[in-house]
Amino acid sequence: TAIFENQLSASPRARWTYDTVAKGQLTQSVRYEGTAAYTVKVDGYDDGYRPTGQTVTVPTAETGLNGSYSFQSSYAVDGSVRSSTFPVSADLPTETLTNHYDETLGLANRLTTVYGTTEFSYVADTDYNALGLVDQRELYTGLYSNTGSRVFQSFSRELETGRLTGVKSSRELVSPFTVADIRYGYDKAGNITSVADPAASGGADNQCFRHDWQRRLTEAWTPGNGDCNAAPATATLGGPAAYWLSWTYDTIGNRKTQVDHAAAGGERSTTYTYPDAQTAKPHTLTGTSTVAGGTTTTAAYGYDPAGNTQTRPTASAGTQTLTWNPEGSLASVADSTGTTSYIYDADGNRLVQRDPTGKTLYLPGQEIRFTTATAVRSCTRFYTVGDQGIASRTAAGLSWLTGDHQGTSLIAINSTTQQAVVRRQSPFGTARGTKPAWPNARGYVGGAIDNTGLIHLGAREYDTALGRFISLDPIMDLTDPQQMHGYTYARSNPVTFSDPTGLRPPEMTGGEWTQELAKQRHRKDHTSRHNRARDVAVAIIKADVASRGGDPNDVSDNDFTLRTGRYPPRADIVYVDKDAGIVYVWEVKKGAIRPNGSKAATVSINKYIPHLKRMFPTYTIRPGFNLPIPPTGVVTPGPHPGEMLRVYNGSSPGSVLYDEFDSPRPRPVLAPERVPVPVPIGNPVTKPDPVRLGVPRPVHGPCPGVCPVTSAPHGGLAGPSLSTDGMIWAVASGLVIGIAAGACVVASGGICGIVLGGFALGGAAAPAMG
Repeated sequence: TAIFENQLSASPRARWTYDTVAKGQLTQSVRYEGTAAYTVKVDGYDDGYRPTGQTVTVPTAETGLNGSYSFQSSYAVDGSVRSSTFPVSADLPTETLTNHYDETLGLANRLTTVYGTTEFSYVADTDYNALGLVDQRELYTGLYSNTGSRVFQSFSRELETGRLTGVKSSRELVSPFTVADIRYGYDKAGNITSVADPAASGGADNQCFRHDWQRRLTEAWTPGNGDCNAAPATATLGGPAAYWLSWTYDTIGNRKTQVDHAAAGGERSTTYTYPDAQTAKPHTLTGTSTVAGGTTTTAAYGYDPAGNTQTRPTASAGTQTLTWNPEGSLASVADSTGTTSYIYDADGNRLVQRDPTGKTLYLPGQEIRFTTATAVRSCTRFYTVGDQGIASRTAAGLSWLTGDHQGTSLIAINSTTQQAVVRRQSPFGTARGTKPAWPNARGYVGGAIDNTGLIHLGAREYDTALGRFISLDPIMDLTDPQQMHGYTYARSNPVTFSDPTGLRPPEMTGGEWTQELAKQRHRKDHTSRHNRARDVAVAIIKADVASRGGDPNDVSDNDFTLRTGRYPPRADIVYVDKDAGIVYVWEVKKGAIRPNGSKAATVSINKYIPHLKRMFPTYTIRPGFNLPIPPTGVVTPGPHPGEMLRVYNGSSPGSVLYDEFDSPRPRPVLAPERVPVPVPIGNPVTKPDPVRLGVPRPVHGPCPGVCPVTSAPHGGLAGPSLSTDGMIWAVASGLVIGIAAGACVVASGGICGIVLGGFALGGAAAPAMG
């Protein structure tokens, strides 16, 4: 599989290879920059098709960073990561992290390491509440929990909702022992209205927030007395980093004005200019006008035809000129300090940054920095538990990190001296107060802090001064008017929501919530949904068995009864491979309301295996193999009107999960200006007839079938690359793949997709094949 600049290109921009390590699985991906190849190779898979090793190879042309970097992983029975191994990297040794889980609930409770040859812990103990959420985490670099150098992270939550009401960070050796005690207040709509830290160094830090009827942030200030009910006033501001900011918005969601009431030298007011709402590209910021101390300053912004920012002003480096690659990612930024350029892996993830003073290589869980002037390489390694970052390490030492509710690390505590560093920020991410020395180059919601003044957040670049992204969102959710804006960060409500992927805030939108309420009538009918999901899985397994030369009739069409009796156990799907002498068994479980669906499926499968051994004494019994579908699964109509199901592989062998959603809600679709890299779907076919797909013109292929939706580099819908002539090209080893209007079209020999009865795996009915 490869993508090309256009139909005349002789060399690909990226290439993917499959099947040589495990059938249907990725072997390696390669990004080409001229003749230099940047390779990410999967070294192996376990029996559950989980990658056990990965090697990133940087070519010799990348002086200072060139070489191969290998990472290993192992997994528990339920698919949870058991261990991760980092290679020797610059000035840090090899390291193997081991996750330990509670034997009863399967919750992660400890994290230990072998750092070089030294064994110790990072997380010594973890306490959970009745909802399975973390109450307290004990950070300690000894083998066993003991007094002496511990740091504690404590979390308080509402009992009724489980939402976060407080985060406390404390240390054991240095007074004051409590470094921060952050407390959150909410309104009835769920907006955060206050963030108070009475233990802050320099005095209590009390922040208050107000929102408009669309939940957009309109006011943020720090009252000295902590009273958020009183109107803000400059005279009553207080705290270690006082501020008062106000915002207004126009009728289509653009930020109209910002007023900094407490700016040094007096009030500072900024007005933002956009094209008329009735014209093309009404959300592109074209200029700002700032009035401060009687002086007016203006600034201008420019865009390319795809809506990417081409020119932007800076405070100290003049006007920046930005270029973008054909896949819609930032390629370079030039200003008076020099040029910074970027290289991405084949899947669109940032791999290398080249800037005027050196280079940075982004690897799994760590970054390697090469400084040109000294030719010295240094590594920063990051440690996470679940989705929370807890520490970072350089050759100078280890720092414990405590983040806010958005994932921004605001407190760093030296693991040896327990001296603490605290940084503060305004709601949209600008620095508040004095900037301290920080142990790593991560900032707002965990994004990479660039020398360009931007923050790299997953798929896009974010400007904290403007409170918006500098390119269009590759995901469009038509049920969310705030997200549809394209450039807005977190629905203009950055205190309540966040967007660390650069795609869309993960929380449920108002449209999703309305449709969720409409589903209550059928909410408890999980049996019909389960059976539909099982039927889809059976059809996929039968097709896969047939493609391998097996007999699809050996796959059970219905629940497989394992013994006689009044209430006999029934396996959801059983395939008897007579040629290989193997019996495979699958279990189908609900995904969304059963977070441990894969674990529950494993429990059921383990119960079925003894029965199957008695029924097939000469056969080997195994949990079923992964369905040959994309990671995000396939979509099909549900059993109830207006309902859709997504069927996908669970994290443990033999587990098949499903989620439901309402078909009237359009799936988030790709903005035509930015289309990520595709992932091949299905088995290779021969003699393809390439299909030329226009964007955003309608697709006219051999037939209108729809195929499973795949994953993009940052978790969105995947699609082919947009070439410079506006056309899409993606040839997958004989299979032509394209994206149009959010639907993945597979065309080969006039056949599209798989049709099961009256419904298609891709989520849209298709006519007879052929």
